[in-house]
Amino acid sequence: MLASRLLASLDALRVACWPYLGAIALVERDGKDCQFHVIRNWHYLGSAASEAQARQLDTVAARFDADDYNILCKPVISGRAEIILL
Repeated sequence: MLASRLLASLDALRVACWPYLGAIALVERDGKDCQFHVIRNWHYLGSAASEAQARQLDTVAARFDADDYNILCKPVISGRAEIILL
């Protein structure tokens, strides 16, 4: 009983494997405005106004941020977001 509760609790904390070889940009469009949100291995690297600027972002936070993961996982995994491989 205890083992099954432990496994159920741990399953809720499971992190999906990063599905890309490197960084990606989630593209956010609003009319003529466009932002590229750069992510690598579930780490949010920042946003840029152009794809060229997005390719320059490569500083990763020192630790994994579960909030970033929870926000980013759904659009990345679902395939509904516009994604550019960087």
